[in-house]
Amino acid sequence: MNSRDTILTTAFLEFYKNGYNATGIQTILEKSGLTRGALYHHFNSKQELILAAITERIGTFLEQVWIAPMENSDDPLLKLKELIQSVKDPFMKKNYQFEFQYGCPLYNTIQEIAREDPEVSKAVKIIYEKWEKSISNALKKGIKNNRVRKNIDPEHTAAFILASLEGCIMTAKIDNSKTKYTACISPLLEFINSLKK
Repeated sequence: MNSRDTILTTAFLEFYKNGYNATGIQTILEKSGLTRGALYHHFNSKQELILAAITERIGTFLEQVWIAPMENSDDPLLKLKELIQSVKDPFMKKNYQFEFQYGCPLYNTIQEIAREDPEVSKAVKIIYEKWEKSISNALKKGIKNNRVRKNIDPEHTAAFILASLEGCIMTAKIDNSKTKYTACISPLLEFINSLKK
């Protein structure tokens, strides 16, 4: 891992676990083992670090683990259920350092600083809308290939599914409980099943 990747990964994990405002540059330097000069060679500010973390860590993860699989699936409902269930499995932690006690990194960023910083807000919005659109497009594809009911609004349904998923992750964060997440997604999975043609 080069120095830029080391700094960015360290910053992402600190922002995720402790919050953006509570994480100082000195902490990132100490945890990364790199110098201030190395950090400022790659990033001009803490804001640049959070923007890179959003696009290169959160955005890349969602692209690889959620968006591309949804786009490439011929059975969007089955793929949706698999992905929603995978949040509680070791697969997610392996790919994303995800832990229920810290919640969803994208949602955390929205809650903590997106309103305070227009650039951060824009970066988060782009990724969230791309995630939502991947679900909507998959539902449209499912309607065309007769796997999804035709009497649904794909955009509204995608928004509901994603909002429900984020709510379940937040519920699990409160108690740091995989069991809470499993219980919460059960009705969501039933709803997804009800979309079958």
